[in-house]
Amino acid sequence: DSEQIDRMAALVQRSDGRLRGFVAFDPRRQNGLQLVREAREKCNTGVKLYPPMGYRATGENEEQHGALWALYAYCVEHDVPILVHCSPVGFEAGAGLGVKSSPEHWDAVLTEFPGLRLCYGHAGGDVAENVDPDTGATVTYPGWLSDPSQWADPRNFSRMVAEHCASYEHVYCDFSYLTAIADDDEGRANFVANLKAALQTYDGDYALGDKLMYGSDWHMPSMAAGAGAFLDVLTDIFEDPQLHPYKDRFFHENAARFLKLGVPVNP
Repeated sequence: DSEQIDRMAALVQRSDGRLRGFVAFDPRRQNGLQLVREAREKCNTGVKLYPPMGYRATGENEEQHGALWALYAYCVEHDVPILVHCSPVGFEAGAGLGVKSSPEHWDAVLTEFPGLRLCYGHAGGDVAENVDPDTGATVTYPGWLSDPSQWADPRNFSRMVAEHCASYEHVYCDFSYLTAIADDDEGRANFVANLKAALQTYDGDYALGDKLMYGSDWHMPSMAAGAGAFLDVLTDIFEDPQLHPYKDRFFHENAARFLKLGVPVNP
C-alpha cells in the first residue's frame, strides 16, 4: 500500500543510490497499477510478481488478464523492469501453486510484449517436488542442480528460462536461493555441468552469458545463515577457466544492464 511504498522510497533515498526498490503487483487488487505508478514516482525502480500467490503470468480469468496486460503495456512504455519468482515452489498460497511460476505461461506475454524487461528470479530453481496441476500427483521438477540428462525434461523450468533469455533482448535471470550448491557436491557438479552446456547452447544474438545474474534473495532466516557460503561457492565456481570469462558479467555487469545503469554488453 502507499505506506509501504513511502517506507521503501525513504530507504532508497537514504541509500545514496545503492538501493533500488521494487513494488509488488497483484492482478487481484483493484488499484494495482495505480500503486505501481505511485511507487515509480517515488523512486522505486521496478515491479515484483509472485505467481505462487495464485495467478499465472496470463491471469486466471478475464479480469486478471486485463490487469496484467495493462501492467505489461505500462512497463514496456516506460521501460520498467519486472522481477518474477520462477521456481516450482516458494511461499505458496495453496498446495501446488508454485507451478504457476512456469516460464511457459510467459510465452504469450513475451509474444505480445517482446520488449518487456523481465528477470526470472531463481532462474527456474534447483530441483523441487510439487503437485502436477494436471494429475494431482506429486512429481519432481528438474532444475539447475539436476543430472544433465534431465535438461530436456518438459518440466524443467531452468531450461525454459535459458531459452527465453536467449530469445528476447530484455529477458534476464538470477541465481538466488540455489543454496544447495554450498553443501551438495553432486548438485554443485550438476550445476556447473548444466551451466557450461547452457552457455554454449544459448550463445546467439542474446547470449545467455549476458543475461545471468547473481542474486542473494530476501534476507529471511534460511538465507541469513548461508548467504556468505553461497556467495563464496559461486565465486569459486566462476574461477573455473571455462566460466571465468563470464564472472564480471554474472556478478555485476548484467544486473547493471538489466537495471539500465549504463553498462554495455561485452563484445
